[in-house]
Amino acid sequence: MSAMTLFRTHRQLARRVFNVAGFIASLLLSWYLWPASLGGDTHFVVVQGSSMEPTFHLGEAIMVKDNPSPEVGDIIVFNIPADEPAGGMLVIHRVRSIRPDGSYETQGDNRATPDTFHTTDGDVMGSPVHAVPHVGRLIGLASKPIVVALATGSVAVMLLWPKRRHPAEPDGDETSEDDDTSGGDGAGNGDEPGHHERLAEQWLATELEPIGADLDAQAQAWLEAELAALDSEPIDDQRMAHAGLS
Repeated sequence: MSAMTLFRTHRQLARRVFNVAGFIASLLLSWYLWPASLGGDTHFVVVQGSSMEPTFHLGEAIMVKDNPSPEVGDIIVFNIPADEPAGGMLVIHRVRSIRPDGSYETQGDNRATPDTFHTTDGDVMGSPVHAVPHVGRLIGLASKPIVVALATGSVAVMLLWPKRRHPAEPDGDETSEDDDTSGGDGAGNGDEPGHHERLAEQWLATELEPIGADLDAQAQAWLEAELAALDSEPIDDQRMAHAGLS
């Protein structure tokens, strides 16, 4: 086995290993990020306030994973209990203490007092594991109707815009061969690049040539008529004297 053959074999093997590893990594990442709406345990939440600064900032996108047993100090994402004011609202706060009844006392890192509502395990969505800055603002911007309309229109224009064809100019020999083999009706060239352009040029030449010849004839006749009129017109002595010719 030559060195070149051995090198190609190793390169193909390395490529296959890389493809398999990439496929497995994609599967694992998909499983880890699989959203809860499709049966997974991952939620994506956008920070809407400043109560958790400097831990989380407005507009950050947060990935939330299940946390069945939050402890004191954990940050949890939960819905305000339905029987409380603003019930159902999603909140990201830290667990300050666990009450004797098992409910959680929470407080924002940027708040001076704890929350008044009693959060239970059934209200908890999970705990944040990752945060991506500014993504939430982009999501909010993308949800605006004008932005959606502009994006949709741009995609439609790009898909429907006709593509310009730039056929290569055929050589002289190739053109003559094509003309010889195309047949009398020209059907053989119907699908060749530039065929319609050549037909248009031939048509223009055929139509414009008689028009040009007719214009030349009219101009020649007009010029001859003017010269004949000048030759037959009598010369005025006063005009000659004025011109200094008498």
